Amino acid sequence: MKTRSILALLLCTSAAVPLIAADETRQYFVYREDTGGTPVITIQQPASPTRTVTFEGALFTTGAACTITLEINGTAATGTALTVRKLNTKAPAATATGWYASDAGTGTVIHKYELTAVGTYPINKAGLALGPVAAQNFTFRTNCGTSLKSTIFWSE
Repeated sequence: MKTRSILALLLCTSAAVPLIAADETRQYFVYREDTGGTPVITIQQPASPTRTVTFEGALFTTGAACTITLEINGTAATGTALTVRKLNTKAPAATATGWYASDAGTGTVIHKYELTAVGTYPINKAGLALGPVAAQNFTFRTNCGTSLKSTIFWSE
């Protein structure tokens, strides 16, 4: 009787808590360093997307006060492709692409962040997601005009 109770408890517990192997984590990022200007970085769904892309956060390190604007779903980006990197080396390749010097058309503004001084600023809009729809994107537009290091994180 005791053995059956323990077995039933184990079965119920394992059904209630899904097990996710570490190699199934699909988290990605792009990194870019700029020394001036008004950099624009876009993360975009491909022409035939198969996964939802969820924004996880961003880090911006700036050499001066500036504004960073987060937009969603401007026109499709082109420009210079950024190297997409995996946080977990066992994850499959990302389906989303990263673009620098992006010519993505202005999208819906989600938020404008006023960075008031030199420093590192985290941005978190957890839950911002791009469904599996061609060319959906999120874009960061900046006007820092000085050194800027940008890291954008997402999961698929």
